[in-house]
Amino acid sequence: MEKEFSFITLSYDHERYIIDHLESIKVLIQKYGKDRCINYIFADDASMDGTVHVVKKWLEKNRSLFCSVKIIEHETNVGIVKNLMDAIGICETDNYKFLGGDDKYGTSNIFKLVDDAGDRLWITPTIPFGTFSKKQINAADRNFSLLEYANSKGKVKQLMGIKNIFHAPGVFIPGKYLKEKQFVKYIREFHYIEDYPMWHYLLYEKNVDIVISRQPYIYYRYGSGVSTKKKEDSFSPYIEERKRIFNRFQLKMYLYPKIINPYAYYIFFLQCIIWLKYHVFSKKTQKNSAILEERE
Repeated sequence: MEKEFSFITLSYDHERYIIDHLESIKVLIQKYGKDRCINYIFADDASMDGTVHVVKKWLEKNRSLFCSVKIIEHETNVGIVKNLMDAIGICETDNYKFLGGDDKYGTSNIFKLVDDAGDRLWITPTIPFGTFSKKQINAADRNFSLLEYANSKGKVKQLMGIKNIFHAPGVFIPGKYLKEKQFVKYIREFHYIEDYPMWHYLLYEKNVDIVISRQPYIYYRYGSGVSTKKKEDSFSPYIEERKRIFNRFQLKMYLYPKIINPYAYYIFFLQCIIWLKYHVFSKKTQKNSAILEERE
């Protein structure tokens, strides 16, 4: 019996990037997916450019790669949470990975990773590309090192109560949890934030085990993003949604303004100490990036 897997693409105005994203899926299927039934779901959140047209044209030429193809075209902008959950709602496989249409996959065997992950939350670093600064890369290095340290000490829950330390593109989630009625009802209460409530649900509600790997599987594009159009975009709605998360799980509130937040300074200090002590992540990331680039 063939193993099944689904790629889910979340898009909003990604016409310039979507071919790179799709071609990276094609490489993985051709390299590792010959004995698998690979499905594809494309969920577009009312793009105003030619994203949907480009994807349909590509699918016409590459339809043979997939056992099934499903397309969601929202007529109005529904927000990243609803777009994601609509895609998961029509996904018929337990194993899947969702990714923004501006990011792309590396050449490491994602199918084996998902097989090995089982019911665990598998966290990997990402390879940056696009427009980014050294400051952003250093921050990502420090975050990953801090997360690795916290996991070794069994302190990830406490850390997540202060700061969202997970980088969503590099996280591989046991798909079954995101299809549970309890989770679907919970996550659809949100409009702006999809990852933060997801992590808290998995950690506090399901007590999912975490595995951290330094092998990268995802290229993350800086200077773009899957974020959708928000006419009412402001900081206040994000604060309100975070409060909803903390209230549900009866967590302490650390939502002081950033400049006077003592917990933010504590986290930054801890990040720096760990990063200096274990200054290996950036070197390994650069090495892995070079390996991936050479393979491609």
